Amino acid sequence: MAKALKCLKEGCTFEVQGSSVDDVLAKLKMHAMIAHQMPQLPPDLIEKAKGSVRDL
Repeated sequence: MAKALKCLKEGCTFEVQGSSVDDVLAKLKMHAMIAHQMPQLPPDLIEKAKGSVRDL
């Protein structure tokens, strides 16, 4: 089942979709690096993101 997640940064409208939670997180990390100049995501943010991934 496809998965989706909206960017966790307030005011950002980016939404990522993928085939698994790991796929979604990989795409989110790339988005954070490019759009928000975050070379890596802190562990607490990764856990929050995992908990926010939803089924499509």
